[in-house]
Amino acid sequence: MKSLAGCYVCLPNIEEGVENYVSLCEPCQQTIHAPPFYPIHSWEVTTKPWSRVHIDFAGPFQGKIFFLPVDSFSKWLEEKRLSSGSATSKATVKVTT
Repeated sequence: MKSLAGCYVCLPNIEEGVENYVSLCEPCQQTIHAPPFYPIHSWEVTTKPWSRVHIDFAGPFQGKIFFLPVDSFSKWLEEKRLSSGSATSKATVKVTT
């Protein structure tokens, strides 16, 4: 709240004012320790190989970066090595074709 208020208004002691307001606000105090609720979203089940791929990079390790695509259907892991400075979109496209 303090950060958001500071984006719109420039007043001396605005942070203290926000803190005081929130400390006196009964609904704020009742929910202060309650984490926000987010519904769980499960991935759709894949029905054929390579219809959905999860990708990540690992490294650098011994001067290499590893491009790691995983097939969500079979859990098959591929590994492509890139030089340490080439984890770019251009290098990723090149190694996947």
